Formats: sequence, structure tokens, C-alpha cells
Amino acid sequence: MHNLINRNKAAKYFANYYPEIKEEIRFLSLRKNFAGIIQSIINYLFQLLEQSKQIIVVSKIKEMGWLYTRGNHDVKDLIENLFVRSFRAMQKRCNPAEWNFLLEKCPIAFQNIYQNQINKDQQLKIK
Repeated sequence: MHNLINRNKAAKYFANYYPEIKEEIRFLSLRKNFAGIIQSIINYLFQLLEQSKQIIVVSKIKEMGWLYTRGNHDVKDLIENLFVRSFRAMQKRCNPAEWNFLLEKCPIAFQNIYQNQINKDQQLKIK
């Protein structure tokens, strides 16, 4: 598939999709700090979770999943290693029912990545 979404296109997309943190995204985009943009989004989602806005968080996770499926290797790698890895911290901000709701609504790709990350981390602890 050609015309995959790169960091620059993703940053523009995020600036439009996250109007609440648009200025922060634009600031980081000008500095070519895509990892910082992903971290800003994660922090914003944490705030939403603390406000018990799980439905909005699910919507934002699904949008990230949409971008993930259309992203180039670099974009996918950063989403896997920053965004999906943040699920553990999200889980700590939820009660078990909220977390199960969020996880079951996540794109299947994110569920699989998350489970693989947990499995790898557990294997490292055993060694």
C-alpha cells in the first residue's frame, strides 16, 4: 500500500482531531517531535479517564487505530511503543470493569500488540 501516512501527515491529523490540545501538537510538530505528540495525546487521554470519560477515550483509541492501519512503518512503530505501551498506565487509572470495557472496544491490532507486550515483559521477568 503506497501513500501511507507519515509523521507529518499524522501530526496534521492529530492537530485536527484533538482540538483541545491542538496548540501543543502544533508546537511539537514544528519541532519534529512526533514522540512528544503521541505522549501529549496519552496525557490527554489520562485526563479524560480521570474525568470518567471512557466513551471519549474509546473513540480516541479507535481513531488512533485507524491511523495505525494507514501509517508507515515509523508511525506504526511509535504508536506501538508509546501509545499501546501506555495501556498499562491507563489500566491503573480504571477500575476493572472500566478497563475491560476499554480493552474490548480497542482495535484488535492494539489488543494483540498489548498482549504481546505483556507476554514479552513477563518472559523478561522470568529470565
